[in-house]
Amino acid sequence: MKFLLELSFVGSNYHGWQVQQNAPSVQKTFQAACEKQIGPCKITGCSRTDAGVHAKRFYCTVENDLLASIPPESFPLAIAHRLPPDLSVRSARIVPDDFHPRYDAKAKEYEYLICTSFPSDPFLQGRSWMLLKKDMDGETLARRMNEGAQMLVGYHDFSSFCAAGGKVEDKRRTVYYCRVKKQGEMVVLQICADGFLYNMVRIVTGTLYDYACGRITDLSSALEARDRDAAGRTAPAEGLYLNRVFYEDEERRRAQNEAFFG
Repeated sequence: MKFLLELSFVGSNYHGWQVQQNAPSVQKTFQAACEKQIGPCKITGCSRTDAGVHAKRFYCTVENDLLASIPPESFPLAIAHRLPPDLSVRSARIVPDDFHPRYDAKAKEYEYLICTSFPSDPFLQGRSWMLLKKDMDGETLARRMNEGAQMLVGYHDFSSFCAAGGKVEDKRRTVYYCRVKKQGEMVVLQICADGFLYNMVRIVTGTLYDYACGRITDLSSALEARDRDAAGRTAPAEGLYLNRVFYEDEERRRAQNEAFFG
């Protein structure tokens, strides 16, 4: 029996999703909780995440024969008492044995939060990029970042937006949308693509910030260079959230996201 689980977690205390030899990870923590509840099981995630990155909707599968006796709607409550407060199971459903949470995903959406309030809100520490220097007001920053973001939409080689250490050879991806707006004291970036490279969203965010501030003047050339040195800074991990994973068709995905600028 295989369940698809929707998780939420604050990544501040973890070195990403993937199991690490000498560091705490979300997967290791969740695996331990599941094994105490249902015994040995196989857990597969929809994505890796960097240390300190959060997730509003992260998907993983859990496989175990005992699951056949557990109604999926009961699983989140059954496992809740074994999980730390920064990790929760939001929902569970049965999926076919050949379902894979990573390879069956049609697209992923990430969100990046930049805190523009001065003085800064201490409750947002570790959960957003806290700007120490106010280069411009939040409305202007969002408008300029959003202007640059439109140059990244479409099918491109994103080599300039991949950190050293990325092992994927084909760096071509389709970005369905990349947009930025001001929400309260936050500047919020949303980006959706059919796949992401190592540190790609953080580099996109940092580069758009540098573009908004005038440190980078030609994003098209930075993209076409296919060289990491041509892009901007890497934004810190704590502002990044895996916002959702799409397993449905493209038209439904687009329709669900029309409200961002509504």
